[in-house]
Amino acid sequence: MKHRSAQILLCLAILLTLTQAAAAEIRIGGRVLAPGGTPLPKAEVLLLPVADPLIEARDLMEERIEEPVARTLTGEQGRFELLAPGAGLFKVRVAAAGFVASEMALRPLIEPIELPAVELAADSGVQVKVTGPDGGAIAGATVLVKQDRSRYLFASSAWRSPMRAGRTAERDLVVANTDGREKLQPGSGIVSGTTRS
Repeated sequence: MKHRSAQILLCLAILLTLTQAAAAEIRIGGRVLAPGGTPLPKAEVLLLPVADPLIEARDLMEERIEEPVARTLTGEQGRFELLAPGAGLFKVRVAAAGFVASEMALRPLIEPIELPAVELAADSGVQVKVTGPDGGAIAGATVLVKQDRSRYLFASSAWRSPMRAGRTAERDLVVANTDGREKLQPGSGIVSGTTRS
């Protein structure tokens, strides 16, 4: 009987410790660099919950904005610090004007972590025109920009460009934020792109 009570108390103590650890804030630190390795101040850093890929794709197509759990700006030396509300599945996204955003999945985040430095690529900008089989422009077409993820198959933690979407407008063009290493994926029709100068 005493042995059984001791086991129950031990299990309760472990459960209480795990519950407290899950509820405690977790520090995430890192550094953002411009091309060439110079510090990039005032870059926006977001902590976002990781959603089911189908929900994430639907939200992207419906132009819903992901709500961050935490956000900050980098300091003069490009450093940042975020506090996650507790353990969980998150991703860190870094964005700055004139650069392609980058993100890293933290699966799972269970303890404080210092992320490897991320060097943002300059935005080369691509103008996309979507045409149908007859060569005519298709207004209102959605174009997805995504990085070729095959080179990251075995990398559990790597900085990657997030998938982005754009819709053709009145002039039947969409300008995509890209670094030139990404694929443009049309839903239908033919996509042609030209780099903006």
